Amino acid sequence: MYEERFFFERPSPVNLEAAAIGISCWTWDSIDVSNRNWIDEGTQTIKQKRYDVLPIIKEGKVNSYLFINDDGEAEEKNITNSLHFRTPALGSLSTLVEKKTQHIFLHNDNHEIVGLLSASNFNCREFATVVFSIITSYESGIANMIRKNRIDVPETDEFLKAKENNLDVDPVESLSFANLVNVMTDNYTSLSQEFGELACSRTKFKSMLSRHVDLRNDVVHSGAGRVLIGDKRTLNELHRQIIEIRNLATSITN
Repeated sequence: MYEERFFFERPSPVNLEAAAIGISCWTWDSIDVSNRNWIDEGTQTIKQKRYDVLPIIKEGKVNSYLFINDDGEAEEKNITNSLHFRTPALGSLSTLVEKKTQHIFLHNDNHEIVGLLSASNFNCREFATVVFSIITSYESGIANMIRKNRIDVPETDEFLKAKENNLDVDPVESLSFANLVNVMTDNYTSLSQEFGELACSRTKFKSMLSRHVDLRNDVVHSGAGRVLIGDKRTLNELHRQIIEIRNLATSITN
């Protein structure tokens, strides 16, 4: 259901599938039951590498995995949920959130397990590109809304320099995302009709936009010490922000 919906809606011009950000069965660490000490060795691998799960190979196939339970003991569990490896990345994120899990296995057309997708995989540069494309669409929507409503904007140094050189430059284009958000917040009362059902108190709106600026900064600096999911943002929070941004972009564009 998720796969079909996201292919139809195309939430992002960047088309990325689960396989592009997950780990494949050809490169992951796993444990084979043909090894007599497979449970002990698997437990050691999980603890040393801090894995959530370790795929278990039985007769060349993966149908279960090893994990450490709440009692600190190794436990085997059958794979009951999986996604097609070509499921769009955003649809995969939605599935993880809905199923309240931090990982999900990936299957092929024959329902053979061929990969694994974990919450940490959404910190990769590829997924950051998807989120960035959504944010830039949102950014363009804000800029167009400001122009449409003829709102005065601050003149940046870049705009003033271009003006001195007799260049025809749109002052709105010179604003950073943070400045665009500030203009939208400062004029929230007059712009609130643009948000329809998404309209809320100015304080709540400002807090929401502040989180969007933080997300954009983390996206832009992804791979340089910034992560999308970590101490300050859970998988659920990232999912919620993406939905907020898409809904706001749709609202102000329409």
